[in-house]
Amino acid sequence: MIYRKLGLTGVKEIGDRSDSTSFLIFKVYIVIQIICLPSCSTQPRIPEITISELRTNLKYQDKEVKLTGVVSKSIDIPFMSTEFYKITDGTSEIWVVTESGSPPTRANVEIQGFLKDVGTEFETFGISAKIFVQKKMKLLK
Repeated sequence: MIYRKLGLTGVKEIGDRSDSTSFLIFKVYIVIQIICLPSCSTQPRIPEITISELRTNLKYQDKEVKLTGVVSKSIDIPFMSTEFYKITDGTSEIWVVTESGSPPTRANVEIQGFLKDVGTEFETFGISAKIFVQKKMKLLK
């Protein structure tokens, strides 16, 4: 087996295992790259925070986050594909809007989405001016 090695003066050929140390280093380097490459994700990590943190910290406004809590109430508005449910995590509670169906009451959920300030649009329904827009939801046991 012949491979090429870039040296200071140019390219030189190295025959079968004539330079076993550099061949071994090359193999170790390739194995490390194969192992480490999948763990080097280009996607940013989505922070998992409490509802209280989400409500009080403006840095999470319109940023994607994960919340975990228990569904305490659900509202289904007739003739609309949008549903609302309220979750609580012991620190606070928040209304969540979804188009993929609300989970059952008292279910433990992990949701991913972002906080949206909707102003007075939903105050007629008794919903505060800030709601959490769900992108993904997972039922927990």
